[in-house]
Amino acid sequence: MENLNKKLLEQSCKRVMLDIVSDNKYLKENVTFRDHVQVCKKVTKLSYVEVISLMFNKGEILDEFGIRDFESRFKVYLKYGLAAIAGGAVAKKLGASAKAGLAVGAVIMYLFRKGSDPCYQSCFRKYGKPIERTTCKYECHVNAAKNIVSDIRSEINKCSQQPFPKRCEKALMPQYIKWSKKLQDKTIKLRQSKVRQDEKERNNRAKQRNG
Repeated sequence: MENLNKKLLEQSCKRVMLDIVSDNKYLKENVTFRDHVQVCKKVTKLSYVEVISLMFNKGEILDEFGIRDFESRFKVYLKYGLAAIAGGAVAKKLGASAKAGLAVGAVIMYLFRKGSDPCYQSCFRKYGKPIERTTCKYECHVNAAKNIVSDIRSEINKCSQQPFPKRCEKALMPQYIKWSKKLQDKTIKLRQSKVRQDEKERNNRAKQRNG
C-alpha cells in the first residue's frame, strides 16, 4: 500500500474544516465578519496533530502512539472505501472513533488532491504560458472530480451492506451533492478557460499575419 502523504492529509483536513467554518450558519448569524475571519485563520494555523485529532478522534488530542496508530488506520480507511467508513464497518473492525461525516469528507478531499496535484504539477512542466497552465489545471481538476463523483456514487450503492446503512447514506449523500456541484463548477471554468485560450491564440495568429 502506498505511503501516507502527511502534509497532503493535513492540508485536506484543513480545507474540509475551512469549508465547514465558512458555511456554518451559526457563525454567520452570531459573530462579526472579522471574528469569522479570525476563526478561519486559526484553522490554517492548526498543527498536523491537532487537525488529525479534530477530524478523526472527536477532538481528543492524540499522543505520539495515537498518531502512529491513526496513520496505520488511515491506510486501512483507503483500502476499505468510503461506504465502510461512513457505515461503521471500519470502526467495527478497528475501533476507530471518528465521526462518519468528518472522516469521509477528509478522505474524499485527500483522494481528490492525490488525483489532481501531480497532474497540476505536470502542467508547469508541459506549458509555459499562464493561460495554457490554467486550462491544464482545470482539466486536472475536472478529471479528478469525475473520479470522486463516480466513486461516491458507487460507494452509496454499498451502504446497504454496512452495519449502519442509514448513517452511511447520510454521510455520503451530502458529499455526492457537494462534489457533483464542484464537478459542474470546474467544468464551467474549464470551458471558459478554453474559450479564452482559443481567443488569445487567434489574436496572436492575427498579429503575426499583420506583421
